[in-house]
Amino acid sequence: MRLSGGRNLNADMSAGRHAFEDCTFERAPRGLSVRMEAQVELTRVHLSGHELAACVAGRSKLTARYCRWTGNKTGLWIQEEGGAELSACRFAGHAEPALRLGQRANARLARCLFLGDWMAVFAEDASSLEATRCLLRRTPTGVKLEGRSRARLCECRFSNCALDGLWVGAEAWTRAEDCVFSRCRVGLHAHVSARVEWPGSSFRLNAGDDRRAFDFPP
Repeated sequence: MRLSGGRNLNADMSAGRHAFEDCTFERAPRGLSVRMEAQVELTRVHLSGHELAACVAGRSKLTARYCRWTGNKTGLWIQEEGGAELSACRFAGHAEPALRLGQRANARLARCLFLGDWMAVFAEDASSLEATRCLLRRTPTGVKLEGRSRARLCECRFSNCALDGLWVGAEAWTRAEDCVFSRCRVGLHAHVSARVEWPGSSFRLNAGDDRRAFDFPP
């Protein structure tokens, strides 16, 4: 099934349970809206050519497996206590964050690839991110945490990030366990007040510093 060219939105899912399999969403301002406590499952779905490919809000939940987000402005934006679980998904070529979290949103990622995005993941407010065995490559910034956001990263690989592999703001918290930061400008860039842990992580061939602290802006 192909959903294409909607004036404002290709699909609006509100409340209830919904599923899409082997579908394509393309060429509309917004691809998929998940709201009002809806639960949506995507399997082998491709979302491309949108200003915002998918938005999850209002305590809704998106589950995606083997899906691709390519060539959108923003790939997936989760907000208003929405949640998402993504496994074996791919994000590529986004002009803004491929994945954005805010307003107490949460996301769990497993074996996902981010390639050539302007920023792979941006988390703000009190949002929460868990990522396991994900690969973030050729993006200026891999993961950026602002506000009171928190992230737990396990066995993730950050490589060829032109700015920072992982950037952590003053009020944010992260634990990067058994991760690899390689060929970035800075592997782990954190505010002096941030709570940062990196047990078992390794840093290889980074152009600037493996780890760098900053205190301005606050």
